[in-house]
Amino acid sequence: MITFQLKKSSIWQCEIMSLQLTEIELSALLSYCPRGDSQDIQNSRNAMLALKNDRFVENPPIPMSQWIARTIKTQRNSLSFSSFFKSNTIFVPCPKSSLMQPDTLWVPQRIAIALASYGLGREVSSCLVRNEPVRKSATSPAHLRPTAYEH
Repeated sequence: MITFQLKKSSIWQCEIMSLQLTEIELSALLSYCPRGDSQDIQNSRNAMLALKNDRFVENPPIPMSQWIARTIKTQRNSLSFSSFFKSNTIFVPCPKSSLMQPDTLWVPQRIAIALASYGLGREVSSCLVRNEPVRKSATSPAHLRPTAYEH
């Protein structure tokens, strides 16, 4: 069983203490390769860094979070995960591996807000809260990466 604590907000007026999931659908718009030195691999790393820091991209410049939302909107019909974006979709950004500090960049929330602003869903609910930090997957050897249960 995976347990989540939801913080109360105007959207969620209840608290769910545990949630049993039998299936989670997921997909990705972008991916990157952590090893190698080809130009494609370097381009994927640059995109990953732009995403992690919500850097400005393109000309005229827009934040990477808005680029993602715009790309999904314009390519929606050809994406394998287009069914995720419905008029009643509520975007729930995933918490970082560390505990959130005030005024910290939270890219998943920025992406969620951008997706909603492009009309790809109804609203954003930042209702998941991390109570205990977990090891960062990116800096952990494969055998020490946090499990789904730890998250």
